[in-house]
Amino acid sequence: MNRSTRVVPALLAALLLGGCGGTATTAAPTSPSAATTTTTTVDRAAEQEAVRKAFEDYRTALRAKDGKAAVKVVSDEVLSWYVEMKELALKATPERLGRLGFSTHVLVYGIRAQFGAADLRAMSSADILAATVDKGLLDADTLEKVELGTIVVEGETARAQFTTRDGAATGLTLPFHKEFGLWKFDYLPLLFLGQRMVESQAERDGLTVEEVVDLTLVATYGQERAAELKQPLEG
Repeated sequence: MNRSTRVVPALLAALLLGGCGGTATTAAPTSPSAATTTTTTVDRAAEQEAVRKAFEDYRTALRAKDGKAAVKVVSDEVLSWYVEMKELALKATPERLGRLGFSTHVLVYGIRAQFGAADLRAMSSADILAATVDKGLLDADTLEKVELGTIVVEGETARAQFTTRDGAATGLTLPFHKEFGLWKFDYLPLLFLGQRMVESQAERDGLTVEEVVDLTLVATYGQERAAELKQPLEG
């Protein structure tokens, strides 16, 4: 069973930043509304470019296994999710994890495999995310197959569409959030898309999520270690 999210890559549409910038700086506006429209167009294009850069910075960090760089460009939503993953790794029983999805299972067990209880308790969510990137626990191949398409910016939130290389729509839109003046990537919808894909494939194969998790654990860590990872670190 392939546990990686598989999203087909997208081909970006070009942003006309240079043209818009030239218009804004050289034209003598004939009315206040004309000047406002041109400035707004430039600002929107600049915001779209900043969103695009945040995504590229995250992908570069994942490719390089640079956890500190990755933390700088992910949203508070992602870091909050890692707070939950920390608590689950420390305390969740197999029964509790059984009520959660495939991606949560795999990440919690991956965290348990890397850290002892004392070390994990002392770590922040940013520390845990950085470590998962450093150790290659997040699938870098996914984002190598993806580019941002159309970006719509609305205040402090932006949504970026993905398309295939030949321009076909994937139906996937990912959020970005502007935090303290910087755009941050919220990759959780991508992760949960992968979860739904794995779970749908499991159903077609006549397997439960727990059975797929067990197969993944044993293939990754071996039978004995897989059994150990099912127990909470503070058990």
